[in-house]
Amino acid sequence: MILHLPFKIGDQIEATDTQSQNVGEVMPSGKRLKILFCEDSRMLRTTFKKLLQREGFDVTVCEHGEDLVTVFPTEDWQIVITDKQMPKMNGEIAAQILKETHKDRNFRIILLTADANCPQSPFVDRVLVKPTSSQHLKFAILEEYFLVVQSEDLQQKYAVLT
Repeated sequence: MILHLPFKIGDQIEATDTQSQNVGEVMPSGKRLKILFCEDSRMLRTTFKKLLQREGFDVTVCEHGEDLVTVFPTEDWQIVITDKQMPKMNGEIAAQILKETHKDRNFRIILLTADANCPQSPFVDRVLVKPTSSQHLKFAILEEYFLVVQSEDLQQKYAVLT
């Protein structure tokens, strides 16, 4: 699969006072990217929510996998970020439930884990090892979002052909 980004890796982008836009304000759709973030640590939930909102993303948080499965159908999320190890239901099981029950929806799941040897689950689109930098997380979100957009473009082109 070819990923087309609106910039080249390594390009330097300078922001002046009149240019300083958040990532969420310059998304191709013109809408803010909707992220559902699931983490059992209150401190991490709060920290990541503030960090992602500062970038212009529309972020909702939940505490464990059961909440994730319950909250997901209420909005059109493009990205789900979930911790692997959580009480009640872990992130991998929640990801499996979401991917199996919402096959008609186009979204990506990023799994956060402290396990550097965590195998890739077929229900998870990307694994990030904690701790991770805010820049690494932001890049992963944008890369996954552009895969969502490309998939939607392909679906629309296919619908026209059929």
